[in-house]
Amino acid sequence: MLLRAQLALTLTQALFWLSLIGGAVGVALLWVRRRAAAAEQTAAASAAPAADGASDTSPASSP
Repeated sequence: MLLRAQLALTLTQALFWLSLIGGAVGVALLWVRRRAAAAEQTAAASAAPAADGASDTSPASSP
């Protein structure tokens, strides 16, 4: 009976630590994905051309 109780306690502790570590890894992965998505959006916004040539200040574009 004592061996069964020790085994149950050991398995419970193992599951606790695995879930704790898994939760920390999951949060870290979520943070990395969000950071990568934000960087991708920033890169896309900076690479987008100006709309309707509003930023064109060259003399050739003057009427």
